[in-house]
Amino acid sequence: MSQKNIKMMAKKRTKRKYPLPEKRIKFENEIDILKGVVEFSDKGDQPVSYKDIKIGLSPSAISSELTFLESINIINKEKWGKYLPNQEAIEFVNNLNLGNEKEAKKILRNILINTWFGKLAFKLLNIKKECDINTFISELGKESAADPKKDKKAVKKLVEWLKYAEIIEIGEDNQVKLKVSKPTKEAEKEIVEMARKEEKAKSEEDISRISINITFLIQVNSQTKEDDIKKLIQTIKDIIQEIKR
Repeated sequence: MSQKNIKMMAKKRTKRKYPLPEKRIKFENEIDILKGVVEFSDKGDQPVSYKDIKIGLSPSAISSELTFLESINIINKEKWGKYLPNQEAIEFVNNLNLGNEKEAKKILRNILINTWFGKLAFKLLNIKKECDINTFISELGKESAADPKKDKKAVKKLVEWLKYAEIIEIGEDNQVKLKVSKPTKEAEKEIVEMARKEEKAKSEEDISRISINITFLIQVNSQTKEDDIKKLIQTIKDIIQEIKR
């Protein structure tokens, strides 16, 4: 296999499932970019590109962050790589500018609850009630198919978004907990569906493991006597009980 093909395969394997926040900037800068979309678009009257948002950050960082903001449905992508803020983004920025941070966070919270990482937070913390921060970050990384090394900072930014919107809180013991009681009905439905699919996949894997073990045992003991067959049946039962644990 050529070096070119190897590189292409590696790139394909590490492709993210979801866009992530820009890792080269601070969380505050992410909020500044969202503000920039609202302000430089004259509050949604004129689509803007990354070049139009002049807030002292590199164009490539702004461009990357716009992709993330569009993926969480707080801004909308128009033609020719330009964006418009949606009504929630405008209301969020207006409240921040007026000093109504509590109301601004409430607006953002309602948006993030319906994102893939918001739903995952509810799924993880509804079951365990709390989760170590490193485990939480790891689960976010797995769900987004992020590169464990290259994308770690970007994945951590998702935690900052959830914390800022007061969906989660992190204690001094680095345990992550939910700060809100429950998700929206839409998000709750998808969380249940996510859990159902995982349970189904686990069941299929368990069945496959049972089949493999049973097949192996039957092949090895195909000429056994009645007493040996009874022992074989007991062994199969033990395998099934082990898998259920």
